[in-house]
Amino acid sequence: MRRTILSCVAVAMLALVTIHATANGPVQWHQFTGGYEKAKREHKPVVVDFYADWCHWCKVMDRQTFTVPKIANSLNREYVAIRVDMKSSAPVRYRGRSFSPSDFASMMGVKGLPTVIFMDKSGEVVTRLPGFVRAETFQALLGYIRDECYNTQISFRDYMGGKVNCK
Repeated sequence: MRRTILSCVAVAMLALVTIHATANGPVQWHQFTGGYEKAKREHKPVVVDFYADWCHWCKVMDRQTFTVPKIANSLNREYVAIRVDMKSSAPVRYRGRSFSPSDFASMMGVKGLPTVIFMDKSGEVVTRLPGFVRAETFQALLGYIRDECYNTQISFRDYMGGKVNCK
């Protein structure tokens, strides 16, 4: 009897974890403060997604861009993926200062949702992408930023067109 109850509890816990992981999608999103610290520790570039649950195009980006397996895998392996929920009241800590999500977004130049910001391994903003970004463009950007092509004379257009490789 005791073993049966423990088995039922274990199965229920596993189901809850699976439901939670499925609901959040394949990308392992972090809150800003913890994710930023993780990126510094692991010396990885950062993708910051500014979103809100009321934002139509944020949801479209979730469905059409962030759920693409290659993109999710790249974000999980090569980057630290961070989400800033614009409805949250949780403070965002950045470079020793604390901000509300809206103040942080404003400081980062976010003018609308969704907006994705790429940061390099030292936490400097590389580029800001306002609005919906198609999967093929986002996938190419992940490689361009990962390979630090922005430090060369190689344009993103040439990189995306396969004309050049940064490595």
